[in-house]
Amino acid sequence: MKAKYEKLVAQIEDWVDKGEYMKILETLHDIPREEYDTNLVGILARTYNSLGQYEKAIPLLLSIEEESQDDTNWFYRLGNSYYYTGQIEEAEDCFLRAAELDPDDVDTKEFVYRCRPCFAARVEAFWHWFEANESTLSKLCENRKTMEDADVDSGLAFIEKGLSIIGPNPKFNIGGDHEFTFSVHGEDYLFYLYPYLVSRMPDSLKGKWKVYPYNRGHEGTNLTFHMYDEDVNFSDVKVKAEYDSDRNAVALAFYHPVFNKLEENQAYNAFFVMVDLALGEAFNYFYVSSADMADEEQEGMVALTELRQHITKQVEACGKQIKESPKENYTAYHFDPDTGNEFYNARYDVMSGTTNYTALVRDYYQADMYRSIQLMAFGAKAAYLGFTYNNREEAQAMLDLRYELQERIEKEIFGESEGHPGKGYVLGGAAGTECMYIDLLLFDEKDFIRRMRELVKDYPVNMFLSDFRLGAWYTLIQEHDDNEVSHKYLVRCIQRDDL
Repeated sequence: MKAKYEKLVAQIEDWVDKGEYMKILETLHDIPREEYDTNLVGILARTYNSLGQYEKAIPLLLSIEEESQDDTNWFYRLGNSYYYTGQIEEAEDCFLRAAELDPDDVDTKEFVYRCRPCFAARVEAFWHWFEANESTLSKLCENRKTMEDADVDSGLAFIEKGLSIIGPNPKFNIGGDHEFTFSVHGEDYLFYLYPYLVSRMPDSLKGKWKVYPYNRGHEGTNLTFHMYDEDVNFSDVKVKAEYDSDRNAVALAFYHPVFNKLEENQAYNAFFVMVDLALGEAFNYFYVSSADMADEEQEGMVALTELRQHITKQVEACGKQIKESPKENYTAYHFDPDTGNEFYNARYDVMSGTTNYTALVRDYYQADMYRSIQLMAFGAKAAYLGFTYNNREEAQAMLDLRYELQERIEKEIFGESEGHPGKGYVLGGAAGTECMYIDLLLFDEKDFIRRMRELVKDYPVNMFLSDFRLGAWYTLIQEHDDNEVSHKYLVRCIQRDDL
């Protein structure tokens, strides 16, 4: 960059922070075009994008294409320009390249998500694929034991390609009497996706195929597990379960002489695989909080084949029911809200809430975006609705309104109705000093926004939809009045209007 423009670029970045894009444009237009370098061209294109003049940004960016092939910003800006001019395939290519260059940029992954079909659409496409290839899948299921290894590998690769319609690298098992089982494989967000996927199985398949959303386990069955050149019977693995009623979960201690021969990470990996097989993935996820390897068998240990029944008795003895669906397991939480005048982060005003996805709430406050990103990779969106209120006198009325809206969303938007399958879940909700929140998992974000705008049009609220992560952009659902809190709250966020 020419030295005389270095101070100007610093000034432009300050104007960007203040949203003064017209001032940037006027200043850049005063610079002779022959004096532009690659950086100034990129800044001008970004300014056009910020002003919604995307068609002007495209030729500018393409004029510096050759020297920008390793520039993340260039691909991101061009992707924006293509996206907002309706050139979605071109936009996706740009965002994918930007994501390769900067794998940690969440906004880029957000745009990749927006360029691709939503989870609900992917599910329908997958079942169309399954129906079209049912005879091939059936032959693989029926003849797998007698097929050559190469043919089995080819068949499994064929299934993996079909499953890629849904998302990246889904795990599965096929066999038995036309059984097809998806596997969560330690990724807890799949407990919230696969049940919906299985619920959308076409009637034409139901008489023949049995499809499960995750590994159901083999309660009481004495399987033999081969690991690291050793065979271990499940009945020979001894386990002690210490139940914590407050957490509604057990801490395990486990023993088998083979585990003590292995490296520690090998022993733990093998045990957790065996627990999944014995208890089922959902039971393990909800009721096992930790596990420690013991040096010898301890008093009170039971066989791994008896563990599920043993835990069930402890849970039920405390007057609780066994629940293996994420939608049924709610946890309450409490925070000390940020009551200072400089309130910068959404949801930092939260005082209390309930959730059936505790890990997602924890991720939010730890700025961990792994689960949000993985859900987007499957075309789903973790999000929350927020609506603000002006003073404490309104708090109880707003809390009542939150419960009312939450119930209506569950029944009227996510509930099954003729011609409209439910496309998401309510994950919980929270009450803050400035805002009420309804937490959501969306399988078709655009459909939800359209239906939500219709649902709330008669409610006196300013409402927005935000991704479930710090610093996320938001979509305005309804602007009701000139609410002081709304202005203070939303000015710290970036609005997007493409939905």
